[in-house]
Amino acid sequence: MSREMTMTTPTPPRKPSVGGDSGFYSPLRTTEGSLTARWAPIWFNALRYSWSTLALVPAEPGLSAFTVGDALSAVGKLHRQSPVPVLNAQGLRLSETRAFTESMTTAVREQGVAITVVDSPLQSESAIAIVAAADAAILVVRLGAVRFASARRTVELIGRDRFLGTIVLRP
Repeated sequence: MSREMTMTTPTPPRKPSVGGDSGFYSPLRTTEGSLTARWAPIWFNALRYSWSTLALVPAEPGLSAFTVGDALSAVGKLHRQSPVPVLNAQGLRLSETRAFTESMTTAVREQGVAITVVDSPLQSESAIAIVAAADAAILVVRLGAVRFASARRTVELIGRDRFLGTIVLRP
């Protein structure tokens, strides 16, 4: 089975600005049907591979994959009928990685699976250590914002064989 797959999210609908709402799309502000329509294909594509810990790796510094983690967790919870924890390793110092990897192990022992969100390895060496402790990774890029060289360097730092695919976020 080829590990060369690209997972993309459909163009998100722009919501009208009401009050303080900027109209920025968040997958968690949608109905259950809309959430599963957007994120279930990505969840099930990831399940074709064997993993209990999945790291979401931004290709660019400053890009957060936390919204992706929340969306995949919500779909996973619907599918599994049990929680899929999202562990936040953003901002983690290298000296904290050992304790964090222990929390990954605990989450898997308690829930069976866990999703970990890291910083871009281009900005944080702790991301490399955390992804090395995960079973698999997904590269997260923002369409039109990522430089090809940054995505390539991210894959080199982590190791191409660690990635299941890429999630392309549309602006």
